[in-house]
Amino acid sequence: MKNESTPTGFVWKITKILIYCLMVFFALTFVGIFVWVLMNSFKTAPDFMQNTLGLPTIRWDFQNYLDIFGFEYKNNNLLQMLLNTLVMIAISVFCTISFPVMAGYVFGRMEFKGRAKFEAFLYILMTIPIIGGASAQLKFLSNLNLYDTYLGIFLLQSGAFGGGMLILTSFFRGLPSTYAEAAYIDGAGEFTVFLKIYYPQALPLLSINVISSIIAVWNDYMTAYIFLPNHPTIALGLQQLQRTADVHGSDYPLMFAGIVLTMIPVFIIFGFIAKNIFNSKDIGALK
Repeated sequence: MKNESTPTGFVWKITKILIYCLMVFFALTFVGIFVWVLMNSFKTAPDFMQNTLGLPTIRWDFQNYLDIFGFEYKNNNLLQMLLNTLVMIAISVFCTISFPVMAGYVFGRMEFKGRAKFEAFLYILMTIPIIGGASAQLKFLSNLNLYDTYLGIFLLQSGAFGGGMLILTSFFRGLPSTYAEAAYIDGAGEFTVFLKIYYPQALPLLSINVISSIIAVWNDYMTAYIFLPNHPTIALGLQQLQRTADVHGSDYPLMFAGIVLTMIPVFIIFGFIAKNIFNSKDIGALK
């Protein structure tokens, strides 16, 4: 810790204050946007067009929250689109906590011939843009009769190699071998060591990946648009609602009501993860 009575300490103190102020400002921008969306979701369409930034002047209209449940896209209402999104999230979360962590353990803890070359080859493959393979993926799913199915989405999401694997590889390499060596002496196999010693220690890191995965799926409408056209997600439904609002110029409060309602499950999921996973950082050492 730097002594704040010295010039260097004073500069460090000012730097921390500036960083703190920037973080508070950055957080307030998100809060401000949410408050603006929430406020406008209670307006009527004419009131929104005439008074975009202020409070509702005509009345606080709750009808938007009732009408949004009647919105349909490709014969899917809001609840069905929410269910489609939750299924997509479940698939993504399962793949996130399964395949990358196993690949990261193999590259991080196990020695085998050609590991360095194979790992370098994977780094090169990761530089190829994912969207460039969309046509090949579409053709692949069509040939397997898995287009527009959740099993096809599972195949697309089940890749073990990516940024998550790189982080987990570095994480496992940095862990001490003390617990594993003790387990080997007691007769434990490699899978037991991975599942009961190293995997629990990776839970805090995996929780970050899970949250990132949930946010990515929740905001992703291209995957459903391309690979699940008859199972639209919340993001795809809201995107279609935005198109309607842009054309007619009168449905923005309805769209804002949909945004507010669809944020509730995200808050619930985040609260559950933050409470039950982020506090598990010491589980691996206690196994």
